[in-house]
Amino acid sequence: MRARILVVHSPEAELEKAAQEIARVFEGAGAHAVVKGAWARIAVASFDSVVVCGRLGAKGWRDSAVDFLGEHRHVLAPLSVAYLVAVPDDFQVAENLRSLERGLGYVLNWYNELRPVKLGLFHLARPDSLARVREWAESLKPNFIDPSFEAPSGIRPFMEAHPVESSDMSHLPVAGYRADSMVDPSGRPDEGLRRD
Repeated sequence: MRARILVVHSPEAELEKAAQEIARVFEGAGAHAVVKGAWARIAVASFDSVVVCGRLGAKGWRDSAVDFLGEHRHVLAPLSVAYLVAVPDDFQVAENLRSLERGLGYVLNWYNELRPVKLGLFHLARPDSLARVREWAESLKPNFIDPSFEAPSGIRPFMEAHPVESSDMSHLPVAGYRADSMVDPSGRPDEGLRRD
């Protein structure tokens, strides 16, 4: 039976293009891939795997893709999930890993019953971004087509299993991103990540 893969994206043209590229890679591997906006009504339980494409903003990753994760978290928990996160053009992953952990902390901690197999960070405004997205999607195929794969839960095991130094963006510049500007869902300053 063909693997059924859902690719969900926030409502931005760059993220939609990235989602379409990911779907093409999976279709080329014989899977059935569907691209949907994160706001659409989706029967998530009819899929085997999900790629969620969103954007890191000034207050972390808090866009409609994150709303999708919250709405469908119980259905997504047993599925293979991956996150593609667009970052600002001046974002340097390698120079401020703590800022990245804080930026992703809301998703990787509050939705820690979801076990993402991979995290891709991309500067989508750059000319080679879609080629990098295709390479990243190729790396997902073994996990998404083999449903027996299990990934660790929570941000600490995730960061250990997928060190940022080896991610697509580790060599690119990250200025102007301040961890102390983060707030938690209650609106209070984020004092740090919740431990698993």
